[in-house]
Amino acid sequence: MRLASNFRTIDWPSFSSGMSRSPARLTVSIAKLLLSGGLIGYLHYHHGPNYARLESIDPVLCMIAVAIFVLQMVLNTIRWRLILTNLTGTKSPYYRLFGIYYISTFFSQILPSVGGDLVRVLYRRTINSTFASMAISVLLDRGVAIAALLLVALPSVPFLAPFDPGLTVIRWVVFLAGSGLAAAYGGCLILKTVRHSHIWMGLPQWTRTLVVSGAWSISSRTGLCCLIPLSAVVHLLSFVEIFLAAHAVQVPVTFLVVFAIGPVLLLAHVFPISIGG
Repeated sequence: MRLASNFRTIDWPSFSSGMSRSPARLTVSIAKLLLSGGLIGYLHYHHGPNYARLESIDPVLCMIAVAIFVLQMVLNTIRWRLILTNLTGTKSPYYRLFGIYYISTFFSQILPSVGGDLVRVLYRRTINSTFASMAISVLLDRGVAIAALLLVALPSVPFLAPFDPGLTVIRWVVFLAGSGLAAAYGGCLILKTVRHSHIWMGLPQWTRTLVVSGAWSISSRTGLCCLIPLSAVVHLLSFVEIFLAAHAVQVPVTFLVVFAIGPVLLLAHVFPISIGG
């Protein structure tokens, strides 16, 4: 389904009111910086790096990990391009989208996790796109990635059991993954029943576009056969990176251990409570 209707006519919400809350946002940003610094300081003080291991880093494993990181950006750009094409009806040049994604990845490391997403939206003029289409595409790109992560998290639960005797983390993972997926796909079913109702037609155009595109991204043939599997592969590559980084500094973990704790780490990374997740 194409959503290439004129995005300039979308009644996009005004963000001028948000400017008046800048002191509050500044306070939140400072709090995140302090939290990040405190966590790093605590870990460094109680679990300082083993400099002997750092001096004997395996450069080959490090280069492989970097190559996988670049491959992840390649795959993520493909996913984002598919979503943006569905929204606008036009295919933006891949190399430009990759450049924007590369820049946003950098800012994701030095800003809260949503910082990189904001950078992508701000680069809308590079591909002659509108604020509305870029913002919706970035939201959907993040949403598809989270949906795939929830799917990957469920099969990792049995391997997490040895590290969580009280089953506290396992319960939270199952709850978040199960409820998140149920809400997402339940919403797709609800959309089919209310799409022609008066309530639906009374919603702003940008809201309807976001909801319809969101349902397409996770329940259409493209979503189920391409976007979700592509995102799942990206997450699995993250686990491979962790595995390689550990062995590069002579930490003898198995891939099953990384597969067990990897989804928990990535789920925690989603919450924007600190710099770079």
